Amino acid sequence: MMKSHQEIVRIYFKYLTQTNFDKAKDFMERQRSVLLSSVWPKPLFNILCDFAVAEKNYSDTNFEPEKNKLVARKEDENYLDFVYKTLFQDLGLLQEEVEDNYILEFITSLSKFISIRIKLLEFYDKLYEVGSSYSNIDFKELAETIEQIQSEVVIPSAIDGAMQILEYELDSMKHLFYCHWHLENWLYIESVLSLKRGSDAIIMWEKCYENKESWKFGSLFMSKNPLPRLVLWFKKFKLMTVSKFTLYFYKVLLEFTTYHDMRYFCNNYNLNLFTKMQLLHKKSEAQSVMLVFDTSELTNYKGPGYWSPSRDIVDPDIKYQIMLSFPKV
Repeated sequence: MMKSHQEIVRIYFKYLTQTNFDKAKDFMERQRSVLLSSVWPKPLFNILCDFAVAEKNYSDTNFEPEKNKLVARKEDENYLDFVYKTLFQDLGLLQEEVEDNYILEFITSLSKFISIRIKLLEFYDKLYEVGSSYSNIDFKELAETIEQIQSEVVIPSAIDGAMQILEYELDSMKHLFYCHWHLENWLYIESVLSLKRGSDAIIMWEKCYENKESWKFGSLFMSKNPLPRLVLWFKKFKLMTVSKFTLYFYKVLLEFTTYHDMRYFCNNYNLNLFTKMQLLHKKSEAQSVMLVFDTSELTNYKGPGYWSPSRDIVDPDIKYQIMLSFPKV
């Protein structure tokens, strides 16, 4: 029985959004033999098969610098950029030939999706270079760049499921980058809110890849689709952000628990920056190791964390404040 256009798109993107890229490609190849005589243009099948392969490679993006892999990664990224741009051009040409309203809407939505992918590839390339150079990172600029890209996401569309996952990806980045920017300014409440929003987006993103199929043969045969490397990298980035937040506001967090519980929590979740600070103190044989906040370039600075409007500001002549010290000074 011939499936409707909407049903074909739904099944195809269901496979894609569950990281079953090979199944998506195989499904579209089977439909090609059934629908050649219908209003589906033949080039669209080729485009969707190639798109499934491109999405598979995109989900395998990794930002962790590896020895002898920088050149290979650049070549892979250039190839993926070329594939997406070719697909975008092919869809543009096809759009002029299609008369069916639904297929036209689908092509328009897919073109928008691919155009955002192209911009994200460029952004990830920049992010990888920044991370590899160990230079100063402008997190506010990164967050604002993501906001500009995110403004182009269109929901609802003919490919809502894929667009929603794209939204989670962008939300994760935007809020975690803003969290780092707020941490640089030692802002407690703003950092907490951004960290919470970024964490929530990653949780929702991760849930998209959960295996929703029912199993009849018990847990022995149950399996779960592995998370894409891109999602795994974001989970590591979130953990690093939490670790940085814990270090910057260690004294604040310690007010709500005991030192023993705080140490147990940090060890359990591998939030080891404070431990590294203690090891530095031991190795350096210094009297004390301090994390110092420089306020000299900040305007309207009142004090660390949240500062009530009714509270007096700190001495403006004090340009450096101790955020954390070990042993306590």
